[in-house]
Amino acid sequence: MEGFQAKLKYYNAQADKELSKYPQIIKLEQQVGVPKTYLAAGVVGFVSFLIFFDVWGQLLSNLIGWLYPAYTSFKAIESTEKSDDTQWLTYWTVFGFLNIIEFFSDTILYWIPFYYLFKTVFFLW
Repeated sequence: MEGFQAKLKYYNAQADKELSKYPQIIKLEQQVGVPKTYLAAGVVGFVSFLIFFDVWGQLLSNLIGWLYPAYTSFKAIESTEKSDDTQWLTYWTVFGFLNIIEFFSDTILYWIPFYYLFKTVFFLW
């Protein structure tokens, strides 16, 4: 049990260090009085719950698959490296292809349990 707690403390410290880079999260932490890592875990847990039970699953899955990659794609365009441009172009090709397939097979995908959960995990991977 001590090994698990040590790992949990380590990952909590790493997440806190990463979240400290964002002034909005620090401000929210001060206003609410809840540690940054707990706020992030709560948001991730809540969104995972909504996707798991397919409450706005398609919307949330598409937002997760679109927001961060769009931001990173703009940064990749501004960089001088070509490898990141190729990586994000490939990502957008796969993302667009899956969305087109979804559009035409929505009634079939309705019967696949946890489809949007799998799709979200795939795009986060």
